[in-house]
Amino acid sequence: MLFFSADDVVGSASLAEGEAEPGVEPGRVVEIRRSGISTIGLVLAPILMAGRDRLLLLRPSGEIWPVSKTDVQFSMPSSLVPHELIEQCWTPELLSLWARGEDIGLTSGADTALLGEERTAAMLAARRKVGTLLRKVQRETERMEARLTGGSLKSGRGGGIEALWEAFTPADPDQQGAVTSAQAAEYLLNADGGDKYIAVRPNTLPAYAAHVILMRRADLFLADDSGMLETGAFLVRSRNARRRIEAAQHAVETDDAVLRQFAEKAAPLISAAREGQPAPQLPEWTDAERDLIHVLALSLYEIRSTQVSPVHAIAAGIVKVFGIAPDRRIDLGVVAGLLSDLGVLPPTDSLRTSIVAESFERAIDRSGMRADVAPAPSATTPVDALDGLREDVAHRVYVIDDPTALELDDGIALERVADGTFWVHVHVADPTRFLDVAHPDAVRASFLATSLYLPEGTTPLLPHGLGGGSLSLGSGDGQGCMTFSARIDAAGALLDTKVSAGWLKSAVVTTYAEVDARLGNKPTPSVYPFGRRDEPPSKRRNDELTPTDLEDLATLRDLAVTLRRRRTASAGLAWSDNAPSIKVVNAARPAANLFDRAAIPATPQTFDPARPDDVAYSYAVPTANLFTDVSASTTVAELMILANRVAAKFCADRNIPSMFRATAPPSNTSNTPASHTVAKLLEMRQEGGYLDELAISRANLVFRPSVVSTAPAPHWVMGFADNDWGYVRATSPLRRYEDLLVHWQIKAALAGEKGLSEAEVAALAERARRGEQRGKYSDRHARAFWAAALFAQRRAGPRPDGYAYGPDAVDLAGPLKGVAVGTPGITATQTSTPVRVPALGLTLDFTEKGRSKGLALGEEVDVVLDTIELWPAPLVSLARA
Repeated sequence: MLFFSADDVVGSASLAEGEAEPGVEPGRVVEIRRSGISTIGLVLAPILMAGRDRLLLLRPSGEIWPVSKTDVQFSMPSSLVPHELIEQCWTPELLSLWARGEDIGLTSGADTALLGEERTAAMLAARRKVGTLLRKVQRETERMEARLTGGSLKSGRGGGIEALWEAFTPADPDQQGAVTSAQAAEYLLNADGGDKYIAVRPNTLPAYAAHVILMRRADLFLADDSGMLETGAFLVRSRNARRRIEAAQHAVETDDAVLRQFAEKAAPLISAAREGQPAPQLPEWTDAERDLIHVLALSLYEIRSTQVSPVHAIAAGIVKVFGIAPDRRIDLGVVAGLLSDLGVLPPTDSLRTSIVAESFERAIDRSGMRADVAPAPSATTPVDALDGLREDVAHRVYVIDDPTALELDDGIALERVADGTFWVHVHVADPTRFLDVAHPDAVRASFLATSLYLPEGTTPLLPHGLGGGSLSLGSGDGQGCMTFSARIDAAGALLDTKVSAGWLKSAVVTTYAEVDARLGNKPTPSVYPFGRRDEPPSKRRNDELTPTDLEDLATLRDLAVTLRRRRTASAGLAWSDNAPSIKVVNAARPAANLFDRAAIPATPQTFDPARPDDVAYSYAVPTANLFTDVSASTTVAELMILANRVAAKFCADRNIPSMFRATAPPSNTSNTPASHTVAKLLEMRQEGGYLDELAISRANLVFRPSVVSTAPAPHWVMGFADNDWGYVRATSPLRRYEDLLVHWQIKAALAGEKGLSEAEVAALAERARRGEQRGKYSDRHARAFWAAALFAQRRAGPRPDGYAYGPDAVDLAGPLKGVAVGTPGITATQTSTPVRVPALGLTLDFTEKGRSKGLALGEEVDVVLDTIELWPAPLVSLARA
């Protein structure tokens, strides 16, 4: 029950075969961790439960658990369990029992009725043999742990784990180290300095025993929070980080005078903050008090439950001394509130900027590449060999974006050919003219992977002077650019392609809204359910469009519609839930990294706004559909897809390893009705491959995520079903590292030089994938955080002043219309059904206590907001009105 306490579905009517992956394929013995619980088990089968990938795991006790692949922290050799024994432990027919809620782990009679007595007896006998083997692995692991932690009298080293930490933490007291479980085992096994050196391979028993030991000591070693299974890497806490944790723990355990004095000094500050009054006097924090604040802040970062971090118990002890929550459970919300009262955490900071920054820094330290990202001179001198080959761009180039956009990556242009065809040119900013792959700014970008756009502020991929400055298109004359050109006819057929380096002499900089207004495109306004605020006008350049410009832009729009129709003719599914755009209007720039000890202020900060209730929002729900819309934004988006295909063709034709994006077609499942198979859905599509969200939900398809490979592959979801030349992303190098990597490869080929090898591209692609994953998660988390904060604000009181309220404004105190758009998920205590609330532009969980059938797909229901939480993860749930 504890293991499955974290929002996991343990029963569902939607269940099908999943997809096996290396390292967690059937027959692997793996370790899983969550909620402080760990176990080993044999992977029986990958399955799909309520649209989520899961693994059926046979535990040593004979139970079968459905676990998430992200729970897997260690994978043992594939040869550990004999293949014939693995096959006897499982049969896919048992999925039908699971779907009906039958127990397939311990004999219940249903499996016998399905398989027959002989097959069932053989299966249970095989499972007992596996259980015996798993228990043997556990015993051998314990013996190896004792050997590893025993230290060595001959070497003079005291306890093994202390010696390990001492060996792998740098001498610089603020520098973090890194160690893998295999390295740790190898170091400890050779502690006595014997003649025969013992080498340890990853995924072996000694490595697993070391893994268990390191996991247990989160005060010294921190597991890779984004790829433990792949890397086996641990961060080694710095000497000062360890000292701070130990000092804080001592202060809490002994009721130290330092802690009591800190609480007394902060009491007037906290009281004033909670009464909404200015503090009478801002205290000065001592270094010891700043250390305590740092440990409090750290508890908001180290929340991954694969390890039991020591900072949570310490933070709870500090809160108790302050006496601010005597009748409340001390959770992360209480800690966040205390940090805000202490003048550390602004009310307009979701902490996601800091979390990404801290994850980024830890990823660099785990990689051992700290020296490669040391500050270096600005990238102002060209480093590529293409300047002598660049061609002047003679045609008019249109750089179109939102008025608030700072990084202008791309511009579009049209060139008419005498035979009635068209050259469509996409000109792209060229940061690799100044950045080679080893420049510190480029190495840092490989770990960050993407610019981060949060409601409270932006973190750019490249230093602002580059991405939002001199390299942004239209910022000056004579800019270097990369040009991706395609010659097409009026029907959208691709006749020729060209990739070149150019000099962009001038550009017309404008906005989507301006182009739409001048072309007479149908306006697609957003609605503002919580009122609209007047925002300061944009100061960005907005050039005048001539009649000739408008003629070219109209032609480009019509070609884009034709290209989209042709691209999605036989492949690709798209659906949109029109997610709201949310922005904190009066936010101060978030701290770079509040989890860095150096960022803890010496005195409390004053914030504007000072209280969460004073936060002002822009919350807009779009009424247009990105897939069927005909507008300036969809024109630019389609032409970027065309340019990316041109870049992919250039790489494929020359066998250049690059970051090719690929997706397989979705698969029908046993729960897919005959009316909603993939083939039927293709027939049901509207313009742009668009489908209604309910149609996708009814289909119960298996969608596989996009993958990156170094060779071309079909990208079905985009409409590219043939394995011709694949798809890369090359049009946003100021915002995505992936695009930078593609540019380096293309430019090397243009210059006749050797680019990065396939292995080098694959390694950089994997590093960037993890950074992109962190960015996507933080973006979703921050938007959910601010939506929850806004709902809490508006549910608690009257509508604030300063907003214009239209007929679409909502009252959260009253009922809202919703429609069920997903399959109910059943846990031990409640049933949750995804419900779309159009007025809010969100799909939220509609929860009912106990186990029930939930809502039927498409069923309409009147709902009210129920639970609203911000920490440790934002949560908004619905209840029946």
